Amino acid sequence: MISLLRNCILNERRFFVQEVITFNQISTYCMYVYVIHLKTSCFVKRFKPCLQVKHFSDKCNETTEKNLIYVGSLASKVRNIKIFSLVTSLMSVTCQPFLYMKLLEEDNLANAGTIFALFNIITISTPLLVHLLAKRYAIELYHHPKEEKYSAKIFTFFCRQKEITFTKNDVIEPTTPRTGMFTTCIANGYPLLLDENQFLEPKHFNIIMKYNEPIDFEIEELNVTALNQPPTENKNVMIEDKNAKQK
Repeated sequence: MISLLRNCILNERRFFVQEVITFNQISTYCMYVYVIHLKTSCFVKRFKPCLQVKHFSDKCNETTEKNLIYVGSLASKVRNIKIFSLVTSLMSVTCQPFLYMKLLEEDNLANAGTIFALFNIITISTPLLVHLLAKRYAIELYHHPKEEKYSAKIFTFFCRQKEITFTKNDVIEPTTPRTGMFTTCIANGYPLLLDENQFLEPKHFNIIMKYNEPIDFEIEELNVTALNQPPTENKNVMIEDKNAKQK
């Protein structure tokens, strides 16, 4: 009986020791995994900002092909006005057949012809007048540092954007007061309306308008010909006249 009890106690002790060893191994492995996870997470957290800084620094060092230097504040309003004029002109053209049929029923050809002419003049002249003023307005202006040139976006007749390129040597100031009212400069043959306050980099406005160059104060030589030359009198004749009067 005693031997049986002894064997049972020994077996239970052996199982207990095995369970303790297994538990220690499992806990040690879990702690190891947890420590590795903490180390890796700390490593990622520690070096993540460095990677971000490196990423942004690479992007900033790259030279862009063109830089936005001007944005027109009235671009959306100009576009809406052009769209409105085109839509109203299109609607008036579609309504003309019904209007003419009503006018012809009255058997008054003179009134019908007059209304027809006025209606067509208003229909055609309105979008043309709007385009004549809106085509000068610059929507955006870009600077190309590699090629040392500029590109401007303007509206076409059908409210699409058109890009024109020019250099500072292609820019001239308007000479006539009629064009100067709605024109800041003429770039490569295209009149442009620019607002100095809308430039993101004001130095480019001075470069385009050539305000940074020295002023030439030379006076133009007068072309004097026989036609525009003032009349000259002979001094000897004048002296003889004075002597005769004194006598």
